[in-house]
Amino acid sequence: MEQPSSRDVVVVNLISPSYSGSTWANILLGSHPQAMALCEVTTMVKLGRPICFIHGDGCPLWSRYDTTSTENPYLQIARISGKRLLVVNNGIDDLPQAGVPGLARKYVFLVRDGRATAASALRKWGSKNMLKAARWWKKSIRRKERMLGKLDPADVLQVCYERLNDDTPAQCKRICEFLGVPYEASMVEYWKPEHHPLDGNARLLKTLAEKRGETVAPDLEKAKPEGFEGRMIDMDFYRKADFANFQDERWRGEVTGWQMFVFRMVAGRLNRKYGYPSGMD
Repeated sequence: MEQPSSRDVVVVNLISPSYSGSTWANILLGSHPQAMALCEVTTMVKLGRPICFIHGDGCPLWSRYDTTSTENPYLQIARISGKRLLVVNNGIDDLPQAGVPGLARKYVFLVRDGRATAASALRKWGSKNMLKAARWWKKSIRRKERMLGKLDPADVLQVCYERLNDDTPAQCKRICEFLGVPYEASMVEYWKPEHHPLDGNARLLKTLAEKRGETVAPDLEKAKPEGFEGRMIDMDFYRKADFANFQDERWRGEVTGWQMFVFRMVAGRLNRKYGYPSGMD
């Protein structure tokens, strides 16, 4: 496949299982001067219109979006935002991308330790059923593998979440090279720019807004199809987090030995495939 030209709008599809840190990675990549973090465009499809997670209906950017336009949604977003890299989470099937003149696609496969992702799922679900969580993670990874296996390998970059966490500048340089844009050191300070995500990890997005002295628009609870107040668990963790050195290793103190054993039996081999231990360290 031909490389995108410097004039093409590039949809950067961040592919990962849920609860893998994709919102954080999206905001990070979307902090590049040429990029915009859309996060989850699924909500836009469900509602039939975009609503900024931070600013609601009064968003200075999304209020300019014309839902009656026949222009491709990504091209319109690029035009009104002035950005040519549009970062979406698992948005490959949400809005039309294929065969659109002036629109290119790239895929970043974000891989995280399956034990951490399964533990995060249990926390969100309010459950201790590691059998269910391990099976869910394994099925999700296999689904992503099948999807990405149909694409041109030159358009896919695998990124390790932990390495992105531990050495953010080096990994951002690698991703920028893959996307064909110069690395900008300012992008690692992802909490400083103004963002207009559509949806994602509500705790993280709300905390980032608070860091900028913003408040999440009060109309969002009614506007979002499932609301967002129910997703505000663990706010203290995010408010106390050091975003210059963001780490989320809570799972290590949450997962029991028995749960580790269950995960190893169900998904340990797949976890080893991606360079992680199968169970207990």
